[in-house]
Amino acid sequence: MSHSRCTLWIVVVVVVAGAVAGCDGRYERLPSRPTFRVVSYAPAITQMIVDLGAADSLVGVAEHDAAAPEGVPTVGSYYKVDTESLLATKPTHVFLMAGKEGVPKILQSLSISEGFKLVAYPNPSNVIEMVRIFCDDRELDGKRDPSDPPSVSFVLERWHEGNDFSLGQFYGMLSQINTLVDNTETRRPEVLMVIGLEPLTASGVDTVHNDVLTLMLGGRNAARYVKNPAPVFDRELLLDWKPEVILLLQPNEPPLGSIDKDPRLAVFRGLDIPAVRDGRIVLINDPLVMLPSTSLTRIGVEMAKAIHPQLADRIDKVRDSEELILSEDTMEQVEVDPAKVGGSDADPVAP
Repeated sequence: MSHSRCTLWIVVVVVVAGAVAGCDGRYERLPSRPTFRVVSYAPAITQMIVDLGAADSLVGVAEHDAAAPEGVPTVGSYYKVDTESLLATKPTHVFLMAGKEGVPKILQSLSISEGFKLVAYPNPSNVIEMVRIFCDDRELDGKRDPSDPPSVSFVLERWHEGNDFSLGQFYGMLSQINTLVDNTETRRPEVLMVIGLEPLTASGVDTVHNDVLTLMLGGRNAARYVKNPAPVFDRELLLDWKPEVILLLQPNEPPLGSIDKDPRLAVFRGLDIPAVRDGRIVLINDPLVMLPSTSLTRIGVEMAKAIHPQLADRIDKVRDSEELILSEDTMEQVEVDPAKVGGSDADPVAP
């Protein structure tokens, strides 16, 4: 389109045709993304793909994936790959989070023989690692270590969408909640995040949930004294930790009854700790509550309201705000480069 032929021009986006037209009558085809056929063996990654707006690229997910859109076929699990179902999806990419066992050999072999790209991430132990799986800020200037896998946003060519989500809806929202707490509360309550009832297990240090609680939700992890990401504890330790709020992170559990009648609360009966005395045991039963994923944006709001019920209305206003600003304190804590806040038109760079 020639700017010399018209000083005033209008660009019309033709959605169906995927083209733009100017006043000179000529059309130019808009660049389109490649067609991805994605299999996710990690619910946390499935949720990231959904939050990227790329749910329609999913052609296969692991069994019991609560983050999967309705109707997406299952292809076995990380521990037991269903080869026939996997190959039937004709994937271009297979994503997973690898535990201590490493990447299953069958997936390594199939990625070579079938020609799909295998992208494996270590399980994240903090919020920075989790967000960089979703969208790695270092990819904008080519500073990502070549030995690290590219982010989900980078692989699916949605880096700018991922960057906007991570800086706005994730860091932005949760950092504003943290600022709200700092500006209104004189102290941060001791919070115990219970992730298992038999045996009693907490979300401890070196976890994404610990970072979200302590850096973004204005709480202190009551289980921080045990240097274990999932410490098992008993009534005696509860008396030592003295949690003021107990969050039961239990996906899909029905609402709690009274502490005297609900068997799930039996272990807490009669304990002389603030959470029991004040009736501050709260169930967070979102299906995705355990995922180290972008769903913590939504779940973090519910956790914050349970920890700071007196601020619930103001927390809701933060959630509903259209202007989410990342605080400087949070930028420093999570190692965000201020130059990247607010987005960039530059394209990410492969290392």
